[in-house]
Amino acid sequence: MNLSKSASIIAALAMASTAGLIFTQKQADASTIATITTNGPATLYDINGNPITNRALAPNTKWAVGSIFVAGDKAIYQVSTNEYLRSTEANLTGDYAYLQPNKSASTARLTGRIINGTANLYRDDTNSISNRLLANGSNWAIGKHYLNKNGDDFFQVSTHEYVNGKHLSLNRAPEQTIYSANFGIPGAHVDTSDETDTSNNSNSNDNNWSNVGTDGNSAVVNNNNNANTNVDTNTNNNNTSTDTATYKPNLANINKYFVAYLNALHKANGTAPVQLTSDMMNYAQQRAEQQNGNNLDHSTASRDTSENLSSGGFNYMSYVGVKSDKDAAYFLLKSWYDEDNNYSPLGSEGHFGHRAALIYSGPEVGLGVTNTDASFDADWNMAQNEQFLQIYDYTGSNPNTKFISKDAVQ
Repeated sequence: MNLSKSASIIAALAMASTAGLIFTQKQADASTIATITTNGPATLYDINGNPITNRALAPNTKWAVGSIFVAGDKAIYQVSTNEYLRSTEANLTGDYAYLQPNKSASTARLTGRIINGTANLYRDDTNSISNRLLANGSNWAIGKHYLNKNGDDFFQVSTHEYVNGKHLSLNRAPEQTIYSANFGIPGAHVDTSDETDTSNNSNSNDNNWSNVGTDGNSAVVNNNNNANTNVDTNTNNNNTSTDTATYKPNLANINKYFVAYLNALHKANGTAPVQLTSDMMNYAQQRAEQQNGNNLDHSTASRDTSENLSSGGFNYMSYVGVKSDKDAAYFLLKSWYDEDNNYSPLGSEGHFGHRAALIYSGPEVGLGVTNTDASFDADWNMAQNEQFLQIYDYTGSNPNTKFISKDAVQ
């Protein structure tokens, strides 16, 4: 995708012309860390690509990464709201380490190390979770790379077994990505008719991989009430395209799907349904247009509403394979519910704030989306403020809430 707002940063850090430059942006997970590798302090740059002279990063120090911008063999890492670091001065580890430019020979075999605990495996031949696990810290040769409709990455470690990218730190970026909407989603139909295998790294023998056993966590399922809600529009009006390049988003239609999903989520959690209003939709669009990519700001709001903001606009949706209005609506709902990119870390108050705002929103709601940002605005449900605060103030790892599947809306 083209992200013009960051062209000046890339120009300054890459020290090259930006003419025709195509680069990707991904919001990093909390586990993504940049470790300074320079002998002396590493220079920081502002949003305009200007060196910051009163602050630098000491060698061997570790810094959480907000967003990663990659263009060929150049990249920058966001380490604070308006401070950026060259990839040549740091080593990236964590969930999105594979976005780091290739610092070794392009012919180096793609390998990955298991991180974030023991990893489940998904089998493409049975469309289910394997009965084998990969041990934390173990290293594996990588074959194909799949990306599904939820933005989840899966990497091949044996003939029919794949590991979620959240459990991998790769030695370099994969050369090819295959988009398959339902890949890695147990029980969903996987259509491989339009897939092209361009990888030469596939492993051919399951028996070459050790079985590390199971610990009772080999399968995780969502606990939901099988809520089912039809969109208040013609089913054929999903505005579906066969690829991301030709998909043209219809914001009004996305709003209808989003509210249908939101009402299914409310039903699953026992809260009252909501309704879409043009007033709230227009205000949400205004709020989305006031944002500036990763510099999200609630303080500029002119109305007292419950609000979720995201830098996952249409550009990012295109990157992760969104091809319909229904996909766009579910992508945003799931992103806010999952809280993967919440600036409040897991274990602190506010980490599940976006989830609480979804479940206890209404009665009037609206969604706004631009190329770079999204905003969900709703009335405050003061009648259930106490329940809202129970989730907002929760400091554990999994509050007692229920999510829904994409099939909850037809």
